[in-house]
Order: sequence, then C-alpha cells, then structure tokens
Amino acid sequence: MLRAYTENPAPSTWVRLWLKYVMFPGTNWVSRDKSRVVRMFLSGTADRPIRTLDCGCGNAYFSHQAVLRGAQCLGITIHEWEKHNCEEMRAFLGLSDQQLEFRLGNLQTLVADHSQHGCFDQVLLLDVIEHIMDSAGALRQIHELLDQHGFVYITTPDRDWQAHAGNIRVSRFKDGWHVRNGYTFEQLEAVLQEAGFEPIDRL
Repeated sequence: MLRAYTENPAPSTWVRLWLKYVMFPGTNWVSRDKSRVVRMFLSGTADRPIRTLDCGCGNAYFSHQAVLRGAQCLGITIHEWEKHNCEEMRAFLGLSDQQLEFRLGNLQTLVADHSQHGCFDQVLLLDVIEHIMDSAGALRQIHELLDQHGFVYITTPDRDWQAHAGNIRVSRFKDGWHVRNGYTFEQLEAVLQEAGFEPIDRL
C-alpha cells in the first residue's frame, strides 16, 4: 500500500511516478529477468533491519525491494540525475531517508570512511560490475564494507551470449558503456575468490 507522496507533486508528476511504479522493475526483459534475485535478499525485522548497500541504484526498484524485506538501505550512484530520480520515487513511496537513503558517491568514498567497514549485511551489485574497469578492486572494497557473514548479490551479462557479436559497444574508458561484455560464471567466481569471497550460488 502506497502512502501519500509528501511533496504534493503536480498531477502529471504523480501519474509519471505511478506508471513507473506499476512498471517496476522496468519494461525490458533483462530487468524483469534479473528481478528474480530479490527472492534471495535477506529478511530483517524492525529490531534488526538488514543493513543494505545498493551500488548503482538505478530506478530504486531493488533498494525498495530490500526495504520491503526489512532492510535499511543506502543507495549510491555517480549520477546526480539518478540520485534525484531515486529520491523522487522514495518520496512517492512514502519512505523516510532513514529507511532508504541515496548518496552521490562511489565505493572508494565509502571505504575511505572507516566507520563504514563491516557495516553492511548485504551489498547489491546489479548490472554494475561490467562497467567497472578494476572489478577486482571494487570487490575488495565491497569485502571491506560487508559484515564478515554478509552477502553480495551480483548480476551481469553472460559474456558468451551470442547476441553480443552483433551489438558490441565496449569502451576502455569509464564513459557509461560496458568495459567488458559480462563474464562467464567461471570468470566471475575467480575474481570473487581473489577478493576474498566464497561463491555460493548461481542463478
């Protein structure tokens, strides 16, 4: 059940946000396919919320799904427009910034704050790792931020998916494109183990 949008938006804004919510997680099959991962999110309680970090928070769908399962969620993004859109959706959903906070920043800025080390029970890295040049470094940073019993959830394209051959848009710079066309399971598990993780499931 949605609570009233606290900023009294114009009718056109309310309709736009309502349509966006109705179409959650998105209209393309990739978004709908990867949304199955929410069934694996940890469940918390009011007394013990699941401390969640959403890296590259997108349209706020996965952050919201974590909150619905008893999480306090921090979403980070490097894009001001993405932060604004997520905050707009948070207000539409009637959530407080204690439940769902969005910040402009990256993993490096979080890791630099030693009070954040070991603070998160779960980290969401959903269709993000293929945009990061130093993926092993990013995973080591996530390892620092996670509780020792925490989980990281990763979705990424399958490197060997044949459709890539007709649509190769890979950059060697961080300019918004993929820096690699995904991973095989074996490649991803190898980089996870290098960063100190134990791969425990495939979907």
